[in-house]
Parts: sequence; C-alpha cells; structure tokens
Amino acid sequence: MHCCDCLEGLADVAGHQNNPARAARWLGTAFALRERIGTPLTPSQQPNYDRLRNMVEADPAFQAEWLAGKTATLEEVIKEGLAET
Repeated sequence: MHCCDCLEGLADVAGHQNNPARAARWLGTAFALRERIGTPLTPSQQPNYDRLRNMVEADPAFQAEWLAGKTATLEEVIKEGLAET
C-alpha cells in the first residue's frame, strides 16, 4: 500500500461522510500522484475507484476540487486534512 491507496481510502470515507468536495480533492491528488510515479490503478482497484468517483462527481464543486487536488502537493493535502480534524 502506498500514499495513493491511502488518499483514495480517505476519499472514500469523506464521500460516505457526505463530504464530496473533500473526496474530490483527495481523489484529484491521488490521481496526479499516480501519474507522476507511474502507478496506475490495478484492475481490482478500478471498480471501487469508479464507484467513488461516480458518487462524488455529481457534486457541483467536484471539478474545482478535483483540479485543486491535482495541483496540490501531498504535503498540502495532509496539512489541510490535519487542520480539519
């Protein structure tokens, strides 16, 4: 397990806690990180990822949060998450 898996897990929790904006941001960060390190989702991970993304994509803030997550550093996302707890 690496930080992409953890971010996607946290996004899943946020989505189920009715916080789709946070979920979208974390998914965006995980997506960008996977691209940078060359670690795509495995076939077994894809269905859960698709389910989560479909769940949070309906939120009006999805696109902005997804893009903010894609451009945020891992450190920024962690600080934001810790500040909100």
